[in-house]
Amino acid sequence: HLMLRVLRLYRCTTPVIAARPPGVARSGPAVLVANHPTLCDVTSIASLFPDVVALAGAAYSGSRVLRYPVEASGFIPAGPHLLRDAEERLRQGYDVLIFPEGTRSPVDGPLNPFHRGAFEIALRARVPIVLFELRCEPRALTKRLPMWKFPDRMAVLSVVPFDVIDPVALGLDSKQLCRAIEQRYRDHMRYPAPA
Repeated sequence: HLMLRVLRLYRCTTPVIAARPPGVARSGPAVLVANHPTLCDVTSIASLFPDVVALAGAAYSGSRVLRYPVEASGFIPAGPHLLRDAEERLRQGYDVLIFPEGTRSPVDGPLNPFHRGAFEIALRARVPIVLFELRCEPRALTKRLPMWKFPDRMAVLSVVPFDVIDPVALGLDSKQLCRAIEQRYRDHMRYPAPA
């Protein structure tokens, strides 16, 4: 990130230093949920939180080159024990970052349909869910823009927490919770529902 910033290619900003909205304890773990507009989201959020781990997709955790850095960082590899491992990280006091779309968000929306894993984890561990809106202006490192195509001016990723959900208090199962939070994102970001 320092190199990207020095080269004036990319930087991350957040209006809240601890990146937690009012009402969320700074001491307890949480499931952090965010849309996923750029390739640097994970490392940007990890730079804001001292104790965050993320779910690593099969492309990263299964790669011979990337598997070891993923494991060394404490990130949770994709696989049959993902829910158990994520719950264990939360019990150890780590925040767990999950992009419920499962891939980078479309450039102009709407969001990809959410998967329910993040919400199942939060329900099982009985921890709050913190919702983040991520925006990268101008667009950079998106799914359709290759790494070597950076914009003419520095890309700035804004990381903005906008809501906190107590999943247990809502009394929903993980599938219902997933649909409700997906709709919350669509309303917040003013995206239409998918056709």
